Amino acid sequence: MRGRFFKSKKFEINLSIGGSLPASSEDNQAREGMPDLDTMAELGPGLLATLWESKGDSSFKLGLNIPLRSAISLDFWEVKERGLVFNPLLYFITEDFLAPKVFSFTGLSTVIASQKFHRVFYQVDAPYVTDMRAQYQAHGGYLSTTLSQGFSRQLFKDVMGFIGVSYSHYKGSANYNSPLM
Repeated sequence: MRGRFFKSKKFEINLSIGGSLPASSEDNQAREGMPDLDTMAELGPGLLATLWESKGDSSFKLGLNIPLRSAISLDFWEVKERGLVFNPLLYFITEDFLAPKVFSFTGLSTVIASQKFHRVFYQVDAPYVTDMRAQYQAHGGYLSTTLSQGFSRQLFKDVMGFIGVSYSHYKGSANYNSPLM
């Protein structure tokens, strides 16, 4: 989700929002006995740039989305600052793909985050060490690269349907050796 502050033909400055839902550690064998993961919200500025655009029978658009977000975790009574997330996305959109009102979306993104952010997911402190889970100090840096392909179709005036698939690659991640990876 995002809110626009400035928009021109080639650029947009926005406030973007992302996040993740809570996760129970008892439902994840690698995290068993550790604290649950709280709901995470990310909020920050973003720059959206159109790099190339072609109009015609099928319209094409190559763009770059560059958000930088501050993450917080939300517990019922407590809000904790969880670091920064940088998630640039290079995308290619085709309008009227194979049929009118059908859009094709191809994206390539990467995630780079601060040590504070990575600690939430990948750090294992001494009280949580087990025979299957060694102590681990999380590092800031590269997390993943994701390739996505999706299709959408306008169903009604203000309603679009979407289907897609993505592949995420974690090898080379700053925390690839964490027992929680």
